[in-house]
Amino acid sequence: MLLEHLTNYCDEKYQEQCARGKCSIDECTHDHGSCPQPGENKCELCLREVHYHHPNGRKDYTCDKIVNYYVCRYAHKYASEIAYSFDVLDCLSTYDKFNILSIGCGPAPDLMAFEKYNMEHNSVPITYIGFDVNPRWKPIHQEIVNYCGSTGMKAQFVPEDAVEYFRTNKVFKANVLVLEYVVSHFICTEQFDQLDQFFSDVAEHIVAFMEKDAVIIIQDTNHYKLGRDDFVRLVRSIWARGQKFKRYKRYFDFNINNNEQKYRKPYPSTVLKYRPSRHLQETYCSPRDCCGGVQLLLELEVKK
Repeated sequence: MLLEHLTNYCDEKYQEQCARGKCSIDECTHDHGSCPQPGENKCELCLREVHYHHPNGRKDYTCDKIVNYYVCRYAHKYASEIAYSFDVLDCLSTYDKFNILSIGCGPAPDLMAFEKYNMEHNSVPITYIGFDVNPRWKPIHQEIVNYCGSTGMKAQFVPEDAVEYFRTNKVFKANVLVLEYVVSHFICTEQFDQLDQFFSDVAEHIVAFMEKDAVIIIQDTNHYKLGRDDFVRLVRSIWARGQKFKRYKRYFDFNINNNEQKYRKPYPSTVLKYRPSRHLQETYCSPRDCCGGVQLLLELEVKK
């Protein structure tokens, strides 16, 4: 399966990179020219700078070692979070194909989840187009394409802005749109002022051309400062264009006491649906890892 294949691939690459020693000053891609000492958790400190918007820290996944570490650290978690949405979106079991469009796809954990769902349920053709402007993902994307070519899935990755691409190119007729940790990335990379335009463009240039029985999956951080409360902007943009839909809000309740983090309805569990191997858990993860964040799920009006 892709999840296991890619985490093994990235683990091997990361161990090779670590064996070569610490990056030289010329190689270092840290925003302020000096990468933190890796310590026991290796690249975890840099990832925290990206995810928690450290003012003097790394702003994005701009390091080859980090992207490999990222896959080993988070692929099982993020694929598991997407998999929980399948329990809500019953319509997926009726699809005769999955045409998935993923914006800000990174290492494609959504594709990993859909492959596993497909194997367990209806076994239909999967076509996947992922958009991510970060060139550091290119070797990983090529590995995914190679894997898919040997399994019958079709995967393509476009290193461009998805909205800009579909303004001038033929729209991919998707029945699944995924935005996984994209909204928070806008904020962490100081692009908050572009969020309204992004949602409007997604509604106009992508959602408007999707199948009418399509679904939209938004998975992101459960924090008001990282875009959770801005999901409604996309809802309004879609509604304003006459598209009707069913809406589901879900969150992962890991003993949450703050009522503002209770995003409508909790999932019954936070346990990872896909567990990393013992090696990956001991090297990159934590036995306490669980699913987190919130989801906004939209099921577009079914064709009459």
